Amino acid sequence: MCVANRFFFLVLGEPLFSGANEIDQMNKIVEVLGMPPKYLLDQAPKAKKYFVKLPDGSYMLSTPKPGGIGTQNVCVCVCD
Repeated sequence: MCVANRFFFLVLGEPLFSGANEIDQMNKIVEVLGMPPKYLLDQAPKAKKYFVKLPDGSYMLSTPKPGGIGTQNVCVCVCD
């Protein structure tokens, strides 16, 4: 859970972006706020956990595979 999400939870008693797991939570964040900029994803050490870098340099958002283990690529998102 990100810091802002934890703060929101402490204040209101419920998460800002609730999800079944971290990947689902990231999907909800991206749905509301949009994809992070490419330069940020290029530098983020944990980007591989939530995003897949495509051969053209853009990123694909990952989602949980059925059964909840690992990731499955479902949405191609082009970053600036």
